[in-house]
Amino acid sequence: MKFITLSLFLSFFHFCSTHPATQLPHIVEENDQKAALFSNGVFCLPNLCLGKIKDTSHHDALWAVMERVTPHNLPLWKNYAEGQSNALRHEKVKPILDKMKLASLGDGTYFFHRVIEEVDIERNEVWIAYIREGNLDDASSGIPLAMKDYWEGNATNPVYPDPQNNFARKIKMFMTVVSSSHAFLTSHMGVAFSIESILLNEILRGYANDLHSFAAKIMLMKNPKRIYMVHAPTPKVAQSLEGILSPTPDAFFAGTVNMRPENYIPEDPIFQRLVRSHPSILWVDQVNTIQHHFKILSPDGSSLVDATEHSSDYDWMFSDAFKPLGLTEYIEISLPALASLKQLKPLSQEESRYLLS
Repeated sequence: MKFITLSLFLSFFHFCSTHPATQLPHIVEENDQKAALFSNGVFCLPNLCLGKIKDTSHHDALWAVMERVTPHNLPLWKNYAEGQSNALRHEKVKPILDKMKLASLGDGTYFFHRVIEEVDIERNEVWIAYIREGNLDDASSGIPLAMKDYWEGNATNPVYPDPQNNFARKIKMFMTVVSSSHAFLTSHMGVAFSIESILLNEILRGYANDLHSFAAKIMLMKNPKRIYMVHAPTPKVAQSLEGILSPTPDAFFAGTVNMRPENYIPEDPIFQRLVRSHPSILWVDQVNTIQHHFKILSPDGSSLVDATEHSSDYDWMFSDAFKPLGLTEYIEISLPALASLKQLKPLSQEESRYLLS
């Protein structure tokens, strides 16, 4: 990089940001040999990626961030997830959830916590995707060590000047993203508003699809061979994704190919309609859930993915955290279609220069 002038690099970056098919080559930092990548408004290091949410009226910049869970930061994210989960039962929070009709928030927070606690980060790629406000320095710093002291008391008192609150109160929405380096699939699980955003009346309605789309972009940047996102969302989340993806051919699939009226009907009316209206490409060994074996089928019936519980590339798909629970059912989504849903705001030259410094 020392042979390329900054102005030449930024000119090339601007060209790439306005031509989606063009992707910048890897940039190798001389200090630590980590590869950084700019593509379509995303800046990505091996364990942290970020982009700016587009067309927001929010008074501060909103950033989409994806941070990989590592042995170093796993205890910090466990503290955050536990604090969020426990705070749901706090006397301050429950009346607000009831008044705002956000009872399903508990489902997302519950699964977010489960994934972080249960999915093996050595056998799987586990990422935390979140939307946060603040400046670029905040957004690019990742979860701080101060979060080792985070607990539900911080979540329910977001204005208290604890160091851990400086990070947590700026997170507005979060979810987990799981895959593995050689897998053709990813999964998003545990989408929820943060407790702090609820108590501060800063809920970002309508931004969940921005977070899903951003996560899909990152997963494709990391491995372009990934083709589908498979998970078991709540009925309302599934319906929202259907509404925005249905115009795109072969982008949204519902249920499993094993589901037939004579042997299984989803309990929830939304999923009943989704399963009737959309085909499935997911074959499972237990009608509506994966136990020991699953397949992703192509239109001609051949297997694009054929995995058993011994397949290390799909370890997370067999964990209890990703099985349908209650009213949830599987849906399957084209990852490129999901990545194309929302565009990010281009980074300025100053922001690009800061990230490269």
